[in-house]
Amino acid sequence: MPVPPCLEEVQSTNEIRSVVMAGERFAQFPMGKIDQTEMWKVGEGVRAARVESEIPLNPFTAGIYCATMMAQIDTLREKGHSYSEARANPRPLLSSTIALFVYYMRPLFGLT
Repeated sequence: MPVPPCLEEVQSTNEIRSVVMAGERFAQFPMGKIDQTEMWKVGEGVRAARVESEIPLNPFTAGIYCATMMAQIDTLREKGHSYSEARANPRPLLSSTIALFVYYMRPLFGLT
């Protein structure tokens, strides 16, 4: 199976290089606080008002998410990583899962 472009960035170390360069620029271009922006305030209100148990679960979306997560884990294993690496640091796994989801679901949304 060919490596999707989103994983080529990881495989080539471009992704981590970009993160390191962003960290080096942080002193010159610090990230502003975003928790007081309108979007975050609205989101806080929405989360406070919702009832978690009443949020419907879309089985298709849940299935695609799980399948994509498993595909990412399989890819990590093929590249020589252990299962514990994925579990120990889930944020890159989640980021890659989202990227894979978007990559493979493009045709459903009419994207090329």
